Amino acid sequence: MNNYVFIVWVKKALIFAFVFLFFSKVFADCTINTDLNQTEFIDFLNSNEATCNGTVIIPAGIKITLNSTITVPNHINQLIIEDGGQILWASNNVNLILPQNTALVIENTSDVGTQTGAIGSTTNTCSNNRRIIIGGIQYSACSGQGNVCLVFGDLIESGGTPKIEIDVVTIGIDGNEVCVGTTLLGAEISGLPDGVEPTNYSWTQESGPGTIIFDSPNTEGTEITALTPGIYTIRLTVTVPLGPEGTDCFDTEVTVFSNVVLNFLASPVADFTFLDPGCDLMVNFDASSSIDVGDNGNLLYEWDFSYDGATFNTEGSGQTIQNTFPTSGNYNVALKVTDPDVPIDCQEDIKEFEVVILAVPAAPQSNGDITECATDPLQTLNANDAISAVSGITYRWYDSIEGLIEVIPTLNSIGSVTFYAEAVSADGCVSMERTPVTLELVLAQGSIISESTACEPGGDTYVITATIEAAGTLTAIGTGAPGTFFDNANGTLTWSSEPVAIGTDYDVSFEDDGVCDSINISGTSPVCCVSEIVCPEPLVYQVLPCSDFTEELGELPTHEEVDFRLSTTQGRITVFYSIPRGFAVQNSSYEEFSNSVNNGSFTSNCAIESVTFEFL
Repeated sequence: MNNYVFIVWVKKALIFAFVFLFFSKVFADCTINTDLNQTEFIDFLNSNEATCNGTVIIPAGIKITLNSTITVPNHINQLIIEDGGQILWASNNVNLILPQNTALVIENTSDVGTQTGAIGSTTNTCSNNRRIIIGGIQYSACSGQGNVCLVFGDLIESGGTPKIEIDVVTIGIDGNEVCVGTTLLGAEISGLPDGVEPTNYSWTQESGPGTIIFDSPNTEGTEITALTPGIYTIRLTVTVPLGPEGTDCFDTEVTVFSNVVLNFLASPVADFTFLDPGCDLMVNFDASSSIDVGDNGNLLYEWDFSYDGATFNTEGSGQTIQNTFPTSGNYNVALKVTDPDVPIDCQEDIKEFEVVILAVPAAPQSNGDITECATDPLQTLNANDAISAVSGITYRWYDSIEGLIEVIPTLNSIGSVTFYAEAVSADGCVSMERTPVTLELVLAQGSIISESTACEPGGDTYVITATIEAAGTLTAIGTGAPGTFFDNANGTLTWSSEPVAIGTDYDVSFEDDGVCDSINISGTSPVCCVSEIVCPEPLVYQVLPCSDFTEELGELPTHEEVDFRLSTTQGRITVFYSIPRGFAVQNSSYEEFSNSVNNGSFTSNCAIESVTFEFL
């Protein structure tokens, strides 16, 4: 025997104990206490309709003998043949016709004898025209000659014909009473042939004052919702093949059904709405769609924002409420409404929904700003190249930290610009922060226009001077750095170095922040020498510079000031002189000596024996 059982998982926590209602046993069963033929059997079924609940029992020792075809009335839901009871065929071409809502239940599933089993023949004669018909379909025959899928022995082993029992999960009120709102229905199906499972389920409403809503009308179980109080009849129709899938009998099907009657009592109905929050942690809930059956305005609204399906923890109250969830994730939110003016067992109803808060992506991760030396033609920089790509994340760019208009984050002109990126997930969630990326194109500098060196006074150091074609700020690196830049306001800069020691060659690079290639100058140290002024006898001043030539300045009186100009202002000048005849040496130290350097000239009077002038 193969029982196909639907197991109901209860989704809704109720404050009362669950009760499974089997409506086949509301009233007393009817038991046959004497052997009957087919006519007497039908008379018994019809005459006891008012007192039986739809179940007729054939107990041990009782035989129902069929000499002609009979149809069981449809107010009978099941015929139970207890161990030792029998229905026997006495003639050929006799059918026992069962309505689609009537099941034949056999308790003894081991005795499959033709004359001794629960169904068979009065003699050892058994043919395929002694049959059981369900809804116009030949379901079984006494023997298998001809096109017969199931013989009586198969039915005995299966426990009879297909039987549907509808299970109702509800609060324990009384009988078939449930509260208005949502109720869970399931089914237990027995009497199926070996290896056979139903191929179709269909839940329908047969009657009632309102409309029943079926959550899953084509499955073994379904939630049903009734918002109008009253009595409803609900039917489950099941299609059963006569053989397992893959056999010829699989294509032959019989349809059976069972009805259940429910009395929906007045009860508040919890319901609420909310907008899909997406990535927003703050969600507004509205319970105004809940139903107050008494229309008395006394509904109490309570909220649980992390409902576990069993224990309701009140975390807020009111018809409307706003809740901020701690993080992204899935939350089971439940609303409980209570109406104190309806029967106590129906005063409360709970409705729950899953609220999904999507994850907000992290701010874009930048690998750093992008700065390049401009090329010819100008290249285009793209800020996306600075962002580390993340699977499933796209990026939107703006021209300010709070900009509203998207831009294309590129630069193809000399200068710099900063763009701001935000991350966008596949669900449309946007990062809380934006990441800046700066793009810069630097113009490459021109060439060296001129360069020179010059000895400094004293002959120990020299300076370097260079004129550079440049449009921006440069930095000098190398010999004489940093030096001083002067902007000539004509697209050129003049650079003068720090003093460099004589004998040190120079090598200087001019860079613009290290982006473009540097401009370079290099050379050897100049030679810086000493010039001499000689005062021979008579007083004749001579200039003996490094070029080995003598410049006569003429005879000069001994004590008069002498003004002369040298060909160079660099180096050291030593003055030698002699005293003419007849003149005595006045003093071996300075006498009215003055030294002023002005445009390469100085003034002295040769009043002492020797003196050395050093130009500054």
